[in-house]
Amino acid sequence: MFEVSLPFYPAIRQWEEAGILLHKTLTDYLELSASVEKNSLASGVPPAYLATRIDSALGSLHITLGQQLSQARATLSQTRNQILSHFYRLPEEVLSDIFMCVVFAPMDLSHRDPMSMKRFVLDTYHSLYNLLGVCTTWRKAALDRGSLWSIVPLFSESVSSVDLNSALKLVLGRGKRMGLSLAADLPVPAGEVTASIVARNASRFHTAALVTPSTSIVRSLLGILMDHNGADSLTLSRLSIYQEREIAGIFPEAEDYVFQSSSERASFHRLVRQLSMIQMRNVHIKWDTLTFSDQLTTLCLQEVNLGYDSGINSLLNALSSATQLRELKLVKIRTYQGSSLPQNPEALSDIWFPNLQLLLIQDVYFNTLSWFLLCIRSRTHRFSFVFTRKALRRNFPGGEEPEDNDVDIVCELLENIPVHALLIDVESLDADMNVLAPWELKRLMKVIPTLETLWMNMWELADPYCRALHSPRKSNNSTSPSLVNLYLSCVTSLEPEAFKEIINSYCGSIRRVGLGGASALITKDVVDWDTPIAEEELATWLKENVQEFIKIDRNFAPPDFCQISWQMW
Repeated sequence: MFEVSLPFYPAIRQWEEAGILLHKTLTDYLELSASVEKNSLASGVPPAYLATRIDSALGSLHITLGQQLSQARATLSQTRNQILSHFYRLPEEVLSDIFMCVVFAPMDLSHRDPMSMKRFVLDTYHSLYNLLGVCTTWRKAALDRGSLWSIVPLFSESVSSVDLNSALKLVLGRGKRMGLSLAADLPVPAGEVTASIVARNASRFHTAALVTPSTSIVRSLLGILMDHNGADSLTLSRLSIYQEREIAGIFPEAEDYVFQSSSERASFHRLVRQLSMIQMRNVHIKWDTLTFSDQLTTLCLQEVNLGYDSGINSLLNALSSATQLRELKLVKIRTYQGSSLPQNPEALSDIWFPNLQLLLIQDVYFNTLSWFLLCIRSRTHRFSFVFTRKALRRNFPGGEEPEDNDVDIVCELLENIPVHALLIDVESLDADMNVLAPWELKRLMKVIPTLETLWMNMWELADPYCRALHSPRKSNNSTSPSLVNLYLSCVTSLEPEAFKEIINSYCGSIRRVGLGGASALITKDVVDWDTPIAEEELATWLKENVQEFIKIDRNFAPPDFCQISWQMW
């Protein structure tokens, strides 16, 4: 017999009392159903009328009762299983924190463009909608966590795999104080709806990321943000812009610059003074009149053409106003040497970054590298350098030097500059030779005793190169580095015994080794890199003799060499 439980809990008592009442009512109904024929006929009810009423009850009441009882059973079973699960016992705030880690997990870069913001946004919403479909508890926790719904996706092209329109309505419908991240991928000019969304919510955007081939679209979208004059002030602190189209000429023309008029430049200058992070790829602005504030902590520039080498002065002089700058990443910056490097030291800026923690310079010509390193005088930061064939050549308006210079020009430049992380990148499998000869590699290693991380990508690492990497026995006057991290990605011709000698020569300092070789599986969309089967024995030896050994693929990138990231939120 179903009875009311003790102790007294109002919600449970109310539910159980309703159950007792239902039981009593159904018992009465069962007894009346058993006697309805006898009692009805005895009182003169026509048989046909009784049959009609029974048909009505069976066709409506009984169906409804059956459905409701089945629904009650299913609901109670679900509730019981749910409350007894370990996951249900987690506080809701812990559950939502777990969801944050799942939804905003780092991008899987193994088979896709690491610069694809659109792919990242789609992956984010795929993960989010998957969570919503698991159970009501997960759905409620996900919907209640406002920060899960902070990305505003504005894409010119429709996406069939994710319902972004519904997501957009849900995001924008949240409270006005909820901070948002704008993610705009606009191959064509923004329509009125897109422009209206940006204008109405300008004060809510904490971050903004734009991908477009058009300078005019960059100008238009930034113009909406810069012209905001609503009751609430702008809260934008991080800005990332990727202009996919490269400039047509050798030097930037007037139309290649985002801002044409002095009023536009003045508005942009006011905007950048409140930014803490700026990332620009293929975006051209006038640096000579720009002034930052102590808000700026991170600047990443990629594939920017500064004109002649002296344009570096304008950039660095502007950056010198960012007194709290901590990260400066300069990737594939292009400048042109008009003549030989200036003999007069006064022609170079004298720039100090007192709070700089990381400087990354990647894939630049020798003239560009020289100017940057001779201008930046502070030395307390970590310096990561990506050495490609360009570092051995000067770039002129008429084209680069036809042949590589001797590595000594780079060694002389780096001799008095602490280098903490070095990537020597062959850049392409089509390259006909390694970037450096064995003796050049040995010479380079000798002039950078501060080196802690060495990464070599796409090399034929035969025995002569292994000997070049071998650390000589330490002595009081030794200038060889004490490597802590050694990474070899996409390597071929590796001789295991020679490589073991490298590791043993750094036994007092080496902590982490990464190894990856070229796989035969290479297509346009999929490129996999695995440890060569022939080196599996070497991999086993490394696991036993190094504190940490990892197998790495083509998209591996240690922290010292991370480029622009779209995951600003």
